[in-house]
Amino acid sequence: MTDTMRAGPRSTRKPPLMSTPGGRFIALLVLIVVIALATLVSYFIFRTVSTSELHAAQARIVEVESQNQRLAAQLNKNLAASVDIQSKLKSVQDKLEAILPSQDTYNVTPNQAVVAGGGLLSIGLVGSPANNDVVVNVNGKQQALAAGDVLSVEPDAQTTCSIVVQSFDMFRALVHATCAKR
Repeated sequence: MTDTMRAGPRSTRKPPLMSTPGGRFIALLVLIVVIALATLVSYFIFRTVSTSELHAAQARIVEVESQNQRLAAQLNKNLAASVDIQSKLKSVQDKLEAILPSQDTYNVTPNQAVVAGGGLLSIGLVGSPANNDVVVNVNGKQQALAAGDVLSVEPDAQTTCSIVVQSFDMFRALVHATCAKR
């Protein structure tokens, strides 16, 4: 019995795929095909994603360029308005300066007198200004002064006043008068 058992029918079972050289080759070939397919699929997926991102970036660039042009036009418009406002302001300041000169500066017209120096000085323009000088009456004393001349007056023992003819034309004289205690 032992002989028959040993000599029993042979197994018809096939060896595993990886144990034969042909099986290993087929498994390697299948592995290479799977890797190649995975690579191709990944390539096309990433290409599609990157293409859509590229289109989105290009659309954003067009939008930003349009916005930039709109803002540049608005900036130019604002700059033009600013220049216009500055010129109007300068004109108004010049007119205001002509009407109300700066502190201690007075517009004196012919045969008019102004009180200056905190009430210590009476400055008047005698007649119309001449070509080279004006006749100024300061506290009852007449003096001929040219533009830029300085006249020092002492209205009382503790005060010294300075009168400067800044400019004049045939209609007015611009006089600056200040007083200081000694």
